[in-house]
Amino acid sequence: MSELTPTIAIVGSGPAGCYSAQFLKKSIPSAEITVFEALPVPYGLLRYGVAADHQGTKNVSAQFERLFTHSGVRFMGNVEIGKDLGVDELMVAFDVVVFATGLSSDRRLGIPGDDLENVIGAGKLLRALNGYPNKSINGQDVTRPLGDRVAVIGNGNVAMDIVRLIAKSEDELLGSDVDDNLRLELCTTNVRRIDIIGRSPIESAKFDLAMLREICHLKGATVNWLNKPLDINCPAADLLLSTEAVSSLVSGSVEINFRFSAAPLLISSRNQATVLTLRLNEGGTVEDLEYDTVITAVGFCSEESDSLALTPGTYPVGWARRGPKGTVAENRRDAAEVASLIVEDLHNGRQNIGKPGLKAIEHLVTHKAVSFEQWKRLDRHEIHSAAPGRCRKKTTSITEMLSVMENQVPVAK
Repeated sequence: MSELTPTIAIVGSGPAGCYSAQFLKKSIPSAEITVFEALPVPYGLLRYGVAADHQGTKNVSAQFERLFTHSGVRFMGNVEIGKDLGVDELMVAFDVVVFATGLSSDRRLGIPGDDLENVIGAGKLLRALNGYPNKSINGQDVTRPLGDRVAVIGNGNVAMDIVRLIAKSEDELLGSDVDDNLRLELCTTNVRRIDIIGRSPIESAKFDLAMLREICHLKGATVNWLNKPLDINCPAADLLLSTEAVSSLVSGSVEINFRFSAAPLLISSRNQATVLTLRLNEGGTVEDLEYDTVITAVGFCSEESDSLALTPGTYPVGWARRGPKGTVAENRRDAAEVASLIVEDLHNGRQNIGKPGLKAIEHLVTHKAVSFEQWKRLDRHEIHSAAPGRCRKKTTSITEMLSVMENQVPVAK
């Protein structure tokens, strides 16, 4: 395999893209691999999708950094494929094109009123709290105060992330890189009540037990399980029941209520409140609950522009392949599988080699492309700019990012 010198373009620098580059470089050391990223900064979902207080997960970026600094993989940031470079241009220049585009839209609830002003997608909010460089994501402003009463619809890990980031005290956010300015805007008054609402019964909830445990261990939170069945036996139920028993002995600053087997039917406005109509248990009673904000965390859906017309020599990976779901670890497994498929196609002659690679198109984007060395300059700036108790202060303006990268702004020290 060492005699092969294929040219490979990877579109997207999130976990799926970086893991693909890692596996391909290990299998074919002589391969010329270029990773294209629409933003000036790398790591995609790792930087903007993994919750700001889960730095252990984000630390996988250290091995991706070695990929760009020691393995000869090129990073071309600030180059949007489909805008700055056409897919057809990539196909002409590279033997293999891997699509690792992972950013997708929040799935709507599919009920009347799910597009009201005070209904926000959890993915948008999570990216914004992660310092995503556009606080009006997909045309929706996510900087409005959340108010005192918040509903989070969904029982997956993203719902747990949102609840945790809203409910945590300042001390509990030590070591994170949460966007403090945005969090201050969202919580101009302290959130007093968070209702976590899921259609499924607790034994079918999609959150990891470890994520639920983090909610149960929040300081200053009173955790309740509402409309619970009389007889239920599962690890999540045991954890909630034991937490509720302890919570009843103290008065917390924020009340977190779990509601399972509750199906949203309608969202409406009444007397400046957002009213969520629920059916409790299948065929059960209907109840109206008033909130200031409703956050939906019911999964993601691929945007129309994400659909790929795949041709020979093109390979989707990660969310572009499986749909918008899966963890960093799952993206790693998928990248390994796709890399093996590419290597097999190259080895068996099903995929020809001989195209020129980056040198054929670099001149088309050299005026705006960002190198990994330039990213490292911004990386140092963000780390040195961090407030006490934070691991970095992300730059949230693309214009400012580029100014730092181009030496127009002194790096903080």
